[in-house]
Amino acid sequence: MASKSKRILIPNDVSQLPTDYPFFSRETGKAIVSESLVEYAARQGVAINTIRKRADRGQLPVLQDGKRGHRSVNLYALYMQARYQAERFVTMTVAR
Repeated sequence: MASKSKRILIPNDVSQLPTDYPFFSRETGKAIVSESLVEYAARQGVAINTIRKRADRGQLPVLQDGKRGHRSVNLYALYMQARYQAERFVTMTVAR
């Protein structure tokens, strides 16, 4: 079983999102904080089973409605992970 990671709280209001947040709907122009596993797989160009396995192993942050409920990819958590890793990389390269 995958280990539980730190909880990332999703802002209630779009104005609370960081200014460099990249996930927006082309149709509405509004921020997207989650999308279905099927939509994510299509956007990434990989099979849905690959995305399901990554979610099952805990490699992909997901939001889930109940114990056997619908799962969706937590795009805000992906953004925060990438931002944290980028900041760590920069501090490691500057320190050298």
